[in-house]
Amino acid sequence: PEISHGLVGLLLASLLAAMMSTCDAQMVVGSGLFTENIYRRFMVPNASQRHYLWVGRLAGLAIVLLAIVLQSSFTDVIDALKVLIKTPAAIGISLWFGIVWRRWTWQAVWLSTLAAVVTWAVVAYYPNVVHLGFNEFMFSLNDDGSVRRMTDAWQMFSYLSTGVVIGILASFLTPRQSTEQLDRFFTLIHTKVRPDEEISSPCTLPEDPLPRGEKLINHPDIELPKPTVIGMGGFVLAWCGVALIIWFTSFLARVL
Repeated sequence: PEISHGLVGLLLASLLAAMMSTCDAQMVVGSGLFTENIYRRFMVPNASQRHYLWVGRLAGLAIVLLAIVLQSSFTDVIDALKVLIKTPAAIGISLWFGIVWRRWTWQAVWLSTLAAVVTWAVVAYYPNVVHLGFNEFMFSLNDDGSVRRMTDAWQMFSYLSTGVVIGILASFLTPRQSTEQLDRFFTLIHTKVRPDEEISSPCTLPEDPLPRGEKLINHPDIELPKPTVIGMGGFVLAWCGVALIIWFTSFLARVL
């Protein structure tokens, strides 16, 4: 490269540091989720803290080993990034619907996620199966006219739309969640945090909480908070930062 070798080394060190910090955080979070929400809740509920500590350590080791096996299935870094970007979107459907629509049920979470994952697997790995029912412009073709793959944009559109439709149908066909649970959840996420406030336990409000924020739409099932000046300002600044990163990356690509 024409740029200083020291800057290239700094770039590589920064990439490795960012990757390691993400990997160790995901390992700890994954092992903690398994230990607390699966092992402790359903398998061994009354063991000692030392016991759960060792289970968490072993779960973290298992997660790392599974990650090593998984990475061997990718052809390159770009291929891995494409898969890792697409996969969380399946559960992201329920995340966004769950925090803005009271009618979204736990059955909808499971059915929407499974439908999105199955659809993604079919359109990503079996394009010939779905080719007959879709238009040619949605696919990349080989020189002989045979189907090579469905384009990434149409893959994402296919499984996201399937997950949304299945989730909405499941929400209307299954019983509503408890009103008491919903009120508690939405009160927690829409109540502003007072500086230096203290709470007795996680997911609870203080004795004298601030008033709950206003809703954008006055509908009993819609929970869209009314935008604030600070929130919109942060949103605009965040996108300016994204644009700056994209421009700077493009600039470095031209320079190097």
